Amino acid sequence: MAIRNAIASIAVKDLKSALPWYEKLLGRGPDRALQEDQEDMVEWVFEQGGRLQLRQQADRAGRGSLLLAVGSLDTEMLQLNRWGISAGDVVRTSAQRILSIEDPDGNVVSLSEMLLPAPREGAASTAPVQIASGPHPLEAALETIAAEPRLSARTVRDFLDNLIVDLEALLRASDESMTGPEQGVAAQLLQRAHIVRGKVTPSAAA
Repeated sequence: MAIRNAIASIAVKDLKSALPWYEKLLGRGPDRALQEDQEDMVEWVFEQGGRLQLRQQADRAGRGSLLLAVGSLDTEMLQLNRWGISAGDVVRTSAQRILSIEDPDGNVVSLSEMLLPAPREGAASTAPVQIASGPHPLEAALETIAAEPRLSARTVRDFLDNLIVDLEALLRASDESMTGPEQGVAAQLLQRAHIVRGKVTPSAAA
């Protein structure tokens, strides 16, 4: 199989009553309403091509799970608190931080924030960061990660691709300046991630 993307599907008891909760969570209404096999359904289409379908299927409601990638889990937690949506504890792994909540029907919705992989101990001594005359510190940090011998070129490229997507989403949702003297850390990191990604050639990552 040559999988190009994925579509998530969540069943709810009543589409009309469940829709406002998901609209609040996703920040907008669905992109289209559909009917499939006489079942009412709405669908969101995301910028990277992924989709979320909300289906009215009372017999399956409350037994689903969904994982959503976010740029900043802390920002999303603040928003959940404002809405009065209770959440469990944040679970942290070496690759991500995950927070799980439940929709009104009991379906589990998890929010995932990808993390920077930790460089190996002592790597800084072999690739020092030159703040004054060398590369930008953020670029140097990313290059240190890219030079980590235990990470394949494919892993590094995938990490940078995910980082770029998350940073772009974070910047769209914030007031942080993309250019000029008021440019924030996230915008600077995004620029440096593009630079370092360009140094990982497709042939090396294959």
